[in-house]
Amino acid sequence: MDKLKHELKIAGGNLANRWERSLERFRWYLAAVGEDGSEDKKKVAILLTVAGAEAQEVFRTFTYEPAKAAVGNQPAVQAETAEQFNTVVRKFTEFCVPRKNVIYERYVFHTRVQGEDNDSTGDEGGFFVSAIHNNTQQCEWIALLTVYDSLVPLKVDSGAQVNILSLSDYEGIAKVLVKAERPTDWVLPLVIVEKPNGDLRLCLDPMDLNEYIRREHYHLPHRSEILSEMADARYFTKMDASQGFYQIQLDEESTQLCTVATPFGRYSFKRLPYGINCAPEIFHAKIQQLFESETGVKVFMDGIVVWGRTREEHDARLKMALATIRRSGLKLNEKKCVFGVTELTYLGEKLTHQGIKPDPDKVAGICNMPVPTIKEEVQRALGMVNYMAKFVPNLTVKTTALRQLLLEKNDWLWEAEQT
Repeated sequence: MDKLKHELKIAGGNLANRWERSLERFRWYLAAVGEDGSEDKKKVAILLTVAGAEAQEVFRTFTYEPAKAAVGNQPAVQAETAEQFNTVVRKFTEFCVPRKNVIYERYVFHTRVQGEDNDSTGDEGGFFVSAIHNNTQQCEWIALLTVYDSLVPLKVDSGAQVNILSLSDYEGIAKVLVKAERPTDWVLPLVIVEKPNGDLRLCLDPMDLNEYIRREHYHLPHRSEILSEMADARYFTKMDASQGFYQIQLDEESTQLCTVATPFGRYSFKRLPYGINCAPEIFHAKIQQLFESETGVKVFMDGIVVWGRTREEHDARLKMALATIRRSGLKLNEKKCVFGVTELTYLGEKLTHQGIKPDPDKVAGICNMPVPTIKEEVQRALGMVNYMAKFVPNLTVKTTALRQLLLEKNDWLWEAEQT
């Protein structure tokens, strides 16, 4: 191993090229010494040893995705770890190889004009088509659009990572947007986010617009304010507002401000869009006003909770809440509603007839966290633990060893005291 001289220098020069060559030589080295079939943990150790101190420092900054359960059409995803060779190589590649300048590539694509440069044969049209074709090879925003079961290449200039847009998705989008027929003061980027269940959510990137919005600064209650009123409750119902923000209709002036650029032209939001900095407080205020005079009903954003000390009290309050919902026209998400249960997970805690308990999923998440390797990971771990502070007596004393690691004067040293 001492003869393998290719320590990876991070600073200066063409880092992407150096990493590519180093990785190639490293793979040759593994094959030459018969270690290419070794377990991942050993190959990672060899890689870090020969890559040198700078690469080891970069390695300590890597973060790894936790395991994800299968949701809808999305398959389950295994957790990433620092002992997976291919994962570590991919992390180094992402660090060393710069991403394409998508903004510049968009500019080249949009500003290409037929006739501005011809080939020697004078075939202006043919050269232009070839140039456009070459430009599309650099475009990361070319997606496939499903049109009645046929895949059609589509230039999606929103910057969103959208691959397939189904007919049902398009019909849902049409209920939220309206074609902009006149000039508008603002034209914002459109961002399309895929929700966990596979549905699409339209958002806008408000950029500078948020700086000019006069916010109401409506008070969003702390979870302790809500949960403290549920003492002695034994029965619970939780209702969820379907597509929350979209249930708030915008006036004409606000609609003009919320105009986005799409591949099909400019469109304006008819409903309160995701991305606007005042959207959460506006939505919460509207829902809160519906139930402010009702006892045993609390709301936080799109979640509505009804509780009672007896079944009769709970049912009477629920009937009043449902009548209010019916009169207001508020739409509920049936899949997320739970009625008349004795245990309910809400705002990260478990409500039961015996009182409030910690959410088992959050407890499991803390217990299954990998051992931190850098200070940032310790901060994340402490953040999760502090969320459960009221359930852990003397938490400050118990986390002293972890908090000591965050002090600049202290070197990183993970020992039995921190476990």
